[in-house]
Amino acid sequence: MAFDLDVKIRQESAADSAEVLEVIRLAFGRNAESQLVEKFRQNPNYVPELSLVAEYEDHVIGHILFFPIEVKVDSEPVQTLILAPLSVHPSYQRRGVGGELAKAGLATAKQRGYRSVLVLGHPNYYPRFGFRRASEWGFKMKEANPPEAFMAIEFIEGGLKRSRESFRFPMELFESAI
Repeated sequence: MAFDLDVKIRQESAADSAEVLEVIRLAFGRNAESQLVEKFRQNPNYVPELSLVAEYEDHVIGHILFFPIEVKVDSEPVQTLILAPLSVHPSYQRRGVGGELAKAGLATAKQRGYRSVLVLGHPNYYPRFGFRRASEWGFKMKEANPPEAFMAIEFIEGGLKRSRESFRFPMELFESAI
């Protein structure tokens, strides 16, 4: 899909907070994802440069957040990011805004030296950005329904190690949010 709006993609600022949360609520039709973003913002591991907004006519119409996590793979720590969530105001969906946010966010993550990103998302949407089934790296997730919704992307070969264990997102990040 062609990107048909004159949208500026930039780092989220403190002044954007309320607008971002409203866009997330409207995009998902519930509060769980906006509560998750609030929880990430309050976490000491939050990286402001990994929270981007799409601005159109001086209003936030989209948002993407990447959050750093450490996962255990065969008892070894692996640093990665989770993409959670990508949101576009319903009035601007299907116009390329989400795609531009995803591309800019992934480029920012790669430039900052992150090796990989995990996402639990729509299996027909994220592959266009290079995401593949996480099971290709041996990751399985009971919470992923359907299993193909759990995906990953490596920025460098070996950014994700092969796993023989079931993957679980660090649930302390999600408690009370979802």
